[in-house]
Parts: sequence; structure tokens; C-alpha cells
Amino acid sequence: MSKMQKQVEKDEQMELMETGPENRQEIVDAVRIYKKHQSDRLAALKGELEWKEKIKKLIKESDLRPLKDGKIKFTFGKVTVEVTPRDELITIKEKAPKKTKSKKKNR
Repeated sequence: MSKMQKQVEKDEQMELMETGPENRQEIVDAVRIYKKHQSDRLAALKGELEWKEKIKKLIKESDLRPLKDGKIKFTFGKVTVEVTPRDELITIKEKAPKKTKSKKKNR
């Protein structure tokens, strides 16, 4: 029995060197891509939180009054901004251009 086998407790998987499933390279590549997306997402989240704080600060400075339901809401052009203070939820909606209904001609 090798030294490594003696160190491994019963019912424990031994570390396998250079072995694994046949698609191990594909798995490793997928893990690397996942980790990159994960780090990108975390960086984006940091930026999102910074801008959210800036928006909350600007709204507080503007002295907007909340509606009866507690939300702060205003419209500027085609953009509606809505802030729910208790949830710290910020929603931005852009109005889509109105679609005109075309009448079909009967033949």
C-alpha cells in the first residue's frame, strides 16, 4: 500500500492525478468562462450599487414628495422614473412609440 493510500481515510475519494471524465478539458474551459462572467458580474454589481446611491442622493436633493403609496415618481419626456424607498427599488420605463393600426382591405 502506498503512502498516499494510507493517508486517505475510509470512504474518502483519493485525489486522482491527470484523470477524470473524457470531456474534462471542455469542463475546465467552461469553468474558466464561468469564472470570467462571475467576476464581470461582480464588477457590474459594484457599479450598479454606486449609481443607485447617486440616484438616491439626487432624488433626495431634488426634494420630490412621495405619492400616497410611498413611491416617488416623475416623468421627463418619454422616460418615467419610479423609486420605492422601502425596497430601494429604482425603475426606469421608456414609453414606446405608439403603434398605428393599419386597416386591412377586404377584397
